[in-house]
Amino acid sequence: MQILMVFHASPCPPELGPSRRNYVMLRELLREHDVTVLSFGTAEQEARFAREFGSACRAIFLRFPRPRCLAQVRRVWWLLTGRSDFPVARDRRLQRWLDHLAATEHFDLIGVSCQMMGSYRFPAGTPLLTDTHNVEFEYLRLGYREATDPIRKLAYWARWRATRRDELALLRKFDLVLAVSEADRQVFARALPPQRIAVIPNGIDLAQFKPPPVEPERHTLMFSGLMSYYPNDHGIRWFIERIFPRVRDEVPDARLLVVGAHPSRKLRGLAGRGVEVTGYVPRIQPYFARAQVVVAPLRMGGGTRVKLLEAMAMRRPVVSTTFGAAGLAARDGRHLLLADTPAAFARAVVNLLRDPRLAASLVAQAAALVADEYSWDAIGRRLRDACARLAPRLEARSALASRSAASPNG
Repeated sequence: MQILMVFHASPCPPELGPSRRNYVMLRELLREHDVTVLSFGTAEQEARFAREFGSACRAIFLRFPRPRCLAQVRRVWWLLTGRSDFPVARDRRLQRWLDHLAATEHFDLIGVSCQMMGSYRFPAGTPLLTDTHNVEFEYLRLGYREATDPIRKLAYWARWRATRRDELALLRKFDLVLAVSEADRQVFARALPPQRIAVIPNGIDLAQFKPPPVEPERHTLMFSGLMSYYPNDHGIRWFIERIFPRVRDEVPDARLLVVGAHPSRKLRGLAGRGVEVTGYVPRIQPYFARAQVVVAPLRMGGGTRVKLLEAMAMRRPVVSTTFGAAGLAARDGRHLLLADTPAAFARAVVNLLRDPRLAASLVAQAAALVADEYSWDAIGRRLRDACARLAPRLEARSALASRSAASPNG
């Protein structure tokens, strides 16, 4: 097939969640199809893309639009008037390129990297596929539930109502919607025909997350993520304030590494008393290697947590909230430990710090699960199978084109 893939975030370098997933999708599609890429990205990302993919596919990069005060004003206005901020994602330059490519070239399939890009205009008759990194309105609903500040709570409520309406309307434009988990698929299925949804989970490159040759540092815990993402900030502050003191009551020398870019002022203020907030690090693997236990105390957010898969691949035991592990095939007591209250979470952490046999049992089964279900190769097979669902639509389009060409009036 001739495929046009449109990315809201450059597939290179494959470091943060969206870029990593975009990279895997592109790599796997290139195994069997000819792909043209249209993407936002910096000059550095464009150069990295060229090094990674070379002549394997043609790529057109657009620089990210500069932040504009008017766009921020529009966001506030749309919020006040009951509309979502999805239209902010629309860029005129990208629309012009889409129109140009549709007019001058033939594509059997057009894919986009997130449902927000459904706000663009696409050529009629070409099958459309969208990836989804989460259910955006579900993330906002959970934000409303967890927020304690009245203004933040009201903002979440208003955005949830508008985003739910607009997100589902955009998704109805697509012939195939890719969900990252069964839970997300079930949410989408309330508004979309089930046959138009496929589950393609997040995954990791096993070659990049091998078990380290060193022992972890004694009594060291670790949490990782982009800290400017509010669910990460919200979850780790809850852990530091409500759970970590309970752990230190029983394991006084316990340490916590909080690893990830752009920590908030509030989070940086919690450093000390066994807590280290690193900020940005170039490679996450050395921090997983140091950790005796990896924690995922998340209570809101969307999609699935790649950080858990990375920890499992590196054979580090995980304690998570039920929500933090949602969407993964991991089972409590077999692949990880689940706990949802401060007391239960602290108890699970202490048990793993003190019981090496329990930790060893969990990591062995978790590593096998990741290799079987969440490697890039396994996900690539699922993606190609999902694209095969569009074959009847492609055949019908080809037959219609043939009849039109054969018609005397064609």
